[in-house]
Amino acid sequence: MWLNLDIALGFGPRGWGFEFQRNERKSPHARLFPLLIPLTKMYLNKLFVIDINMTLKDELMENTRQFKESADLVYGKNDFTSATILYFKGLFCFYDLKLLTAFGITPKNHTERFELLRTKFPGLYEELNLAFEIYRSTYTTKVSKRDCDDTKRLIEKHIKEM
Repeated sequence: MWLNLDIALGFGPRGWGFEFQRNERKSPHARLFPLLIPLTKMYLNKLFVIDINMTLKDELMENTRQFKESADLVYGKNDFTSATILYFKGLFCFYDLKLLTAFGITPKNHTERFELLRTKFPGLYEELNLAFEIYRSTYTTKVSKRDCDDTKRLIEKHIKEM
């Protein structure tokens, strides 16, 4: 039997992924492929996952910095509510980066982010849990300069860690 693999690459609900499909046909090289295919599949999987994670890590680092820079510009115009929102978006990117780097996972939403941080990084969970009320208040009220400054210090601390 000749083993032919078709590799399908795509973006699904859980992120990038790929799928191997087997097509069988007769070949004189049948004895070689049962040994080669599992190795190839294993190494392709590892290379693919490493490549995607490195790209995502780079994007999360860049997004963290860009949100911080944008927030600084808005902060300079005394729009503390918008600045706080942008600082928090940078914080969320930072937390996702920590989870991706340590465990190869990223959350889909705030609830999942909180749960992952609670179990994997309890210190970061407590930090976010205390500050999250400020973020939630941006939906209905203006944020004070003091709250914005607190959020700004938090992201500046984490950017130094990157």
